[in-house]
Amino acid sequence: TEPAAPTPTNPVPGFVRERQTAVGIYTGQVGSDGQPHGLGRAVAAESRFEGHWAHALPAGTGVYGFKNGDAYCGQVHGGKLEGFGVLTFGNGTVFYEGQWVRFFFLLPLRIFGF
Repeated sequence: TEPAAPTPTNPVPGFVRERQTAVGIYTGQVGSDGQPHGLGRAVAAESRFEGHWAHALPAGTGVYGFKNGDAYCGQVHGGKLEGFGVLTFGNGTVFYEGQWVRFFFLLPLRIFGF
């Protein structure tokens, strides 16, 4: 089968701009079903995510940035902080580095500043 022809809302086959997702307004690669899959970015009122996506959710590695300036860099699964990651405060202070399970950090590899 031939790839879909470019359109004004989807100028490059396999790429979409400004599609609403559960995480925010998405720009990036999409799968054959048109859902976010591959590299992309989503921006919402309180946060943004840039990184890998699978089946319309952040999955793999990426960076969450939050309105207050805090940032998480690391592994995600199903849109949740899951695996190894680092949470840094907006002032640049690293708060936690280690394993995460569904947005919660486990016993610390390192907790800084406390």
